[in-house]
Amino acid sequence: MRLNTLQLGAGDAVELDYDLRVDIREGLPGVNLVGDAAQLTVIADDSIALCKASHIVEHFDEAKQAAVLAEWRRVLVPRGLLLIWTPDLQWLEDARKSGEIDEATFQYTYNGARDHPYNYHYCLWNRVIAAHMLAKAGFLVRSIETVKGSLEIVAEKQ
Repeated sequence: MRLNTLQLGAGDAVELDYDLRVDIREGLPGVNLVGDAAQLTVIADDSIALCKASHIVEHFDEAKQAAVLAEWRRVLVPRGLLLIWTPDLQWLEDARKSGEIDEATFQYTYNGARDHPYNYHYCLWNRVIAAHMLAKAGFLVRSIETVKGSLEIVAEKQ
């Protein structure tokens, strides 16, 4: 079987249409590769056509994010796609100021649920930060949209 799609940080939202579903926690239903999304050493270079990283990039601090993006780029085929969903820092701040979300929701999203050792947020992005980080890592940003308070990003390996 040829593996060419990858879901990173699958957690409790496993998508079975992805060939590889990675999470750092053991025993999660549907996860077929337990490991650190920052160190995908069991995945060959240039082997993944589509990589989805849903609500995981914010779990790495700013210094680590550059290395993480480089690792995700390594496993993607040339022109492979990286899909990133992450809280939109600008939307979060604006929603807090306008009263659209309360302080508890702000803190939960800004800091992470903190319900297990890996569920802490260290560095959130807005559109400018996302575009900068991805370009610096060798990606061409195809689109960045804000949907329900999250950035939905499509980037292509260059």
